[in-house]
Amino acid sequence: MSTYCQPQSVSTQLSQIGTLDIIKGALTRPIKAKDKVIASQSDQYVKGFNPKDIAANWDSLSDLECATIKITLQEAFWNACHELKEAITLWIGRITIAANHLITAKQLPTDQQIADRLVGGLDNSWSSIRDTVVYPSVELSLDNTIGALEAHFVCLNGNKGTSD
Repeated sequence: MSTYCQPQSVSTQLSQIGTLDIIKGALTRPIKAKDKVIASQSDQYVKGFNPKDIAANWDSLSDLECATIKITLQEAFWNACHELKEAITLWIGRITIAANHLITAKQLPTDQQIADRLVGGLDNSWSSIRDTVVYPSVELSLDNTIGALEAHFVCLNGNKGTSD
């Protein structure tokens, strides 16, 4: 049996919070502010804009925009997928550019993360080279991973050229 107190109904729960008028059985309305207070404040302050806090508002907007940009750049890097008809050099270039954008946003991906993204985003038709790169006894560097992908692409194109 639980040791927590479980409310019996919604009205009990709301009355505990203090938002339900028990006598009438209705929700209470907030008390209206006095007209003097509203008249003394500027219209801009009532709308949510406070001129005294403009520096803080700009700082918070700037921080929000920076965070949004970082998330967008991370999404472009981590969710990129290789298309079957796309040349492997274009795929490598797209991941490299996305990694460079992350570096400029001070989100430093390691060479191993870039290599993992190159291999992890490959189309399923590249599963043989993906398994070769992912499961070796020694972890491959970024340059070796790029070299293996380009060599596999050359082998695929060489085989297609001789069979025609």
